[in-house]
Amino acid sequence: MEGLMKIRFAQYWQNKSATYRAALLVIVGSLFIAAIANLVANEKPLFCICEGRWHFPAWRDYAEYTGLLRKTTAFEYTDCTHRLPAPVPYSPSTIDPDGSGYLSPSAGWALHGKKHWLGTDALGRDVLAGMIHGTRYAWLIGLLSTLLAGIPGIFAGMAIGYWKDHKLKLTLFQGIGLVLSFLLWIYEFLMIGSLSSGMVRMVLLVAWTALFIWVCSKWLKPGRRSGLKTFSLPVDSLFMRFIDYFESFPRLFLMMALLVFLARPSGALLIVLIAFIRWPLFAQVARAETLRESALNYVKASENLGLPWYRILSRHIWPNIRSTLLVTALFSVSTAVLLEASLSFIGLGLKLESVTWGSILNEGRQYLPAWWLSVFPGLAMFILLLSLHWILDEKSRNGAHREGW
Repeated sequence: MEGLMKIRFAQYWQNKSATYRAALLVIVGSLFIAAIANLVANEKPLFCICEGRWHFPAWRDYAEYTGLLRKTTAFEYTDCTHRLPAPVPYSPSTIDPDGSGYLSPSAGWALHGKKHWLGTDALGRDVLAGMIHGTRYAWLIGLLSTLLAGIPGIFAGMAIGYWKDHKLKLTLFQGIGLVLSFLLWIYEFLMIGSLSSGMVRMVLLVAWTALFIWVCSKWLKPGRRSGLKTFSLPVDSLFMRFIDYFESFPRLFLMMALLVFLARPSGALLIVLIAFIRWPLFAQVARAETLRESALNYVKASENLGLPWYRILSRHIWPNIRSTLLVTALFSVSTAVLLEASLSFIGLGLKLESVTWGSILNEGRQYLPAWWLSVFPGLAMFILLLSLHWILDEKSRNGAHREGW
């Protein structure tokens, strides 16, 4: 079995173009760096011995960040012996007095002891450490905002594309229940946003959205009881008019207006805001693909067999449109990364203690002679977005070839 998997992977790898393979290596490498950023760039040592006991300060910091351990009082490790420092012995917020005042990379290499390979900023913070932790923020915001926008957007688009203006027939009781359920979902969505824990907030947002989708799938069944009058709800026309009005507002300016009132938002709040302006993309693509698939014979045969709408969508239509939605998700990730960097660049991004690629670019904008503050994060962003573009191009060409375009 293991040998068969190796053969399949070798065939898959050989059939891909050189640009696709290079892009995939860049994406996997950046994801790996983002996952272990606390172990790669940290002022705390990976391993040290203090009073005959072994300690792992950087590993504990990583476990506390991921929520595996509770945060405790800071452990004093400066007097410990046999210390093994991290590959980059600086945290993004560590201030080095010897490196303050915009230390260039060449001057950072000439330092004795700890070196600043990519230079420092005005306060003496290491640029390489900031870029490593900025990679984590870029992927967190890109992936979580895409997930949060994709779940309701895909469900709404598929449902609207299948129902059109005549298939959704409800009784008056079901219509009132649907409106009340939607209002309750909006209320809980806003209440969850007041929680203090960012990770708990994100998990509850996704879970509550999934629960609302499940309730809709069970609730929206045609009324077949005798004596109950049903009416057709033109959901497709209503939904598309709402999307048209929503899309008429410039997204970046809409987000800037919201961030002006929120000052420096937390990471979870920024993810929610990006998802709020990105979900119509998933809804429109899912609706268009579902409209195409619902006109085919296999969907009509499923309807003649009496299958419910949610089973037709999940078991028959979804497998045929998920490749297109995957391409849309990759595009949304790259857009979210660029949007976060743009907001941080103009000073509307995350809080000051959070170092991102955009915040480093913002510092370079304030002092143009410090070219390394603009070149290195800009180059990292360019390489990541170009890699995502190459993956998108390969997926799009493969999808067009399968469909005979």
